Amino acid sequence: MSTATIDQLISQIYDGLLDQDGWASAVNALTHAVGGSSGLIYVPNAPSGAAGPLACFGAYSNSELVAKYLSSFEQLSPIDPIFRDKPEGFLSAVGEFVFSPSYQKSTFFNEWARPQGLGDITSVAIWCASPATMPGSAFAAT
Repeated sequence: MSTATIDQLISQIYDGLLDQDGWASAVNALTHAVGGSSGLIYVPNAPSGAAGPLACFGAYSNSELVAKYLSSFEQLSPIDPIFRDKPEGFLSAVGEFVFSPSYQKSTFFNEWARPQGLGDITSVAIWCASPATMPGSAFAAT
């Protein structure tokens, strides 16, 4: 990825910070930059007490689908613990785990990921607060 592309992506992220409507464009650009088909910025345990996506692109744009995930599948996800409690800037794909028998036999995979056509997931911790001061974190995933 070129320096100009990275600079443009960073600029779109700053636009999202200044104007809530800018997040949709930023997520779209970030998703395409890493070769993803869907992306979101998700804020679990936000300081306000609300959790959910801040911005979505692709399959994640379907609010009913996101609500179904949050209400029924988030707590079943064997993937979330891989990214939980990682430092800000931590970027990783789930990788080999998505091909493991334990994942492919899981309820999460068979009732959520497979029907959605989801493969590997790349996630980055973009904000992590200390649980003692302000619980919460934000993740960008594609």
